[in-house]
Amino acid sequence: MTEEDLKQAERFARMISPCQKEVKLALINKLSADLLKGEEKDDVDMSIFDGLSNSWDDGLSVEEETEKIRAARVQGVSRMIGTL
Repeated sequence: MTEEDLKQAERFARMISPCQKEVKLALINKLSADLLKGEEKDDVDMSIFDGLSNSWDDGLSVEEETEKIRAARVQGVSRMIGTL
């Protein structure tokens, strides 16, 4: 496994860290089932996660992202939704 593979795995781990426990367990189950198939996969192409991991890779910590979202919220304003 290359250093780039490790970086991609770390980005994927950060991406799923906010998921609910049930989602993480389902993912573990799927990964375990894949590993138990017994197929030899020497060179796994980690690029399948590039679209996911790079889509939110802006260099901000979770706390910084949370603060940005909170600051962007508008309090006390109601949306006007027209009738259909």
